[in-house]
Amino acid sequence: MSSEHHENRRRKLAELQKNQRRDRARLISMAILLVAVIAIFLQLGSAGGEDPGSVEQGPAPPTSSTWMPQGDPEIMATVRDTLPTERILLEPEPMRHLARQAIALQAAHFREVADPGFPFARETKDTASLRGKPYLFRGEVLHFQSLRRGPDLPEESWYHLRDQDGHAVHFVATSPPETLFNSENFVRADGFFLKTYTRTVDGTAVTAPLFVGRQVLPSVRAQSPAKSVDPILLASVRDHEHYDDEDVDQTGLWHLLSHAQWLAQDTARMEMAFQNAPELDFDRLRNLAAEPEAWRGVPMRIPGRVPDQAKWRNSKPAGENILRTPWVHWGYLGNLAFADHLVLLAGAGNQDFSGNQSLWYLGFFLQLKSYVDQEDNARRIPVFVIAGAESGQGAESGLMNQMIFTFLGLVLLVACVVLWIARRDRHSALAAKEEAAQRKSRRTTYPPASP
Repeated sequence: MSSEHHENRRRKLAELQKNQRRDRARLISMAILLVAVIAIFLQLGSAGGEDPGSVEQGPAPPTSSTWMPQGDPEIMATVRDTLPTERILLEPEPMRHLARQAIALQAAHFREVADPGFPFARETKDTASLRGKPYLFRGEVLHFQSLRRGPDLPEESWYHLRDQDGHAVHFVATSPPETLFNSENFVRADGFFLKTYTRTVDGTAVTAPLFVGRQVLPSVRAQSPAKSVDPILLASVRDHEHYDDEDVDQTGLWHLLSHAQWLAQDTARMEMAFQNAPELDFDRLRNLAAEPEAWRGVPMRIPGRVPDQAKWRNSKPAGENILRTPWVHWGYLGNLAFADHLVLLAGAGNQDFSGNQSLWYLGFFLQLKSYVDQEDNARRIPVFVIAGAESGQGAESGLMNQMIFTFLGLVLLVACVVLWIARRDRHSALAAKEEAAQRKSRRTTYPPASP
């Protein structure tokens, strides 16, 4: 009887230990699963899509004023242009000085200057204070001449230019143009104001401000705002094939940027444009990839977030453009509802995609752009030109809410299981302790017989 009792006790103890080991293994597995779910949740929440990988990045715009080269005030004080006879002369030393200073003058110097245009109204009244200052001028080429003013002087390129407001200037460049002008002969000329100068142009004496610069560059005329989307213009936009190494379509981009900025100037206008705009969801994203030409220029509400990190958002110099805006801003939007598919946003002005928060972006589809992800897979990303953004609960996707509730439910389930296992182990331990106490009591009351 004693042998059978000990065998049963041993078997129960072995079974109890086996169950405890199994429960501990389950508990450890569930803890590992919980940690994995938390890691995945945080990873998806911080990105919301595939890393843009090798998609070309650009620098962030500068946040402080840029240093501007200037003419030496003492040298500039030797220039005279009050009398008509003084205006037909070129002082050699100031001319050489500004030609040298022009070597350091770059287009980037003007990006952070609010109004770099020459104040023509002050020309005849206050030329001394304007002399030696850098200015930006855009206009059409009325006359061009390449000449050498002396046997020991370098060859110079002389231009007579007129801007879109009708102001005319003389501009002398120390270097010839690197590229031919477009069909309109519309150029950008950055240079230092020297004096009011009288020069013969096509047999006529013309008095105008004279600027000294390094060279002139091709430019484009400023255009009136696009008050509507032009489907005929956008019909020329072509979507990239995989591995196409091209930039986005510039004509379509600037047309939609112009319309976006026009909308952004009026809240009621913006609301009307997007009040019936469809939401970009996963199904519409697939339809857009299948037939992008059907969605070209269509307004959409795009939910998601652009992480506030360098690889997700950047700004690039805009170059010469119809809006005269210095920067184009880019942002890679992620949304858990889009799986690992990204959306590329483009904007100008205040649309820099900073803030790191989920929003409803209001924009127009432009095209599909080719890129290569981190695993060297050829992919295409939809490009939207953004006019504005709205905050609100709707910006969080349904899938995001579902994942949050699933995550919280899983945490609650794991907590309940842990409490149940702990409670059961406590009861088992108490039962084993009570059984051990009873056995000890029986051995004390009924000692085994002496041999």
